Amino acid sequence: MAQDVIEIPTSNATIKIDGKLLEFSDSLVNYDKTTKLNYAFTHDQNNLYVFLKANKQMEGNKIMAGGVSVSVNATGKKKAVSAITFPIVDRTAMMAEMRNRGNRNSENTTQKTPEERAKERTEIRQKTLTGLKEIKVTGFSDITVESISIYNTYGIKTGINYNDKNALIYELAVPLKLVGLDAANANEFAINIKLNGIEMPEMGGGGGGFGGGMGGDGVRSSSGGSGNFGGGARTGAQGGSDYMSLFSPTDFWVKAKLVK
Repeated sequence: MAQDVIEIPTSNATIKIDGKLLEFSDSLVNYDKTTKLNYAFTHDQNNLYVFLKANKQMEGNKIMAGGVSVSVNATGKKKAVSAITFPIVDRTAMMAEMRNRGNRNSENTTQKTPEERAKERTEIRQKTLTGLKEIKVTGFSDITVESISIYNTYGIKTGINYNDKNALIYELAVPLKLVGLDAANANEFAINIKLNGIEMPEMGGGGGGFGGGMGGDGVRSSSGGSGNFGGGARTGAQGGSDYMSLFSPTDFWVKAKLVK
């Protein structure tokens, strides 16, 4: 069965990549069941824009820890020939922060109030967002390095933030010519959105692995500690399968064409 082709409209407004989703009033009508993301696309004469929203903590954590890879194939084939991956988190620093927070929480027997936990989550999130300075790029003949700054000269722009409902917003602008597209050409092409998932850590002794970092608010994980990463993923009977999904890549393809 042939996949429906999405018509990507021309934006009449100036798009600002800032993770605030102001151009869509926080509403993305398309939804993918595999990745559990809402999404939308638009374009202008020079750029293709990608907007994603993760409404649940699980998908938000997965994005923050493993990044989103966006691939565009100008021939329309569902084959990734290049990719832009963001965010790129310093996993070593992230793991250390999780372990340290888990150890501090284990030593602190005082029950935290909801307000204190909310403040802690906000602090973790802001610290993580502030540290996102790199974009991984692969498969581009015009870019000879694999990592570029978010302030790069190639025209690739990224934005990520949380809204007031704790949904994670991801935004990307990529030059049309960089991915072989032309605003005046209505040929079909393919877009792939991939949540990479977290690389499985080594579960050694001495507080290895996540150190309980994904254990959620005050919920002790099997490895000890009760730290949290942007709100955390549950463990236990139901949460165990949710937790493991963080390590499994998920993606979807979209057939599209640019329209005026």
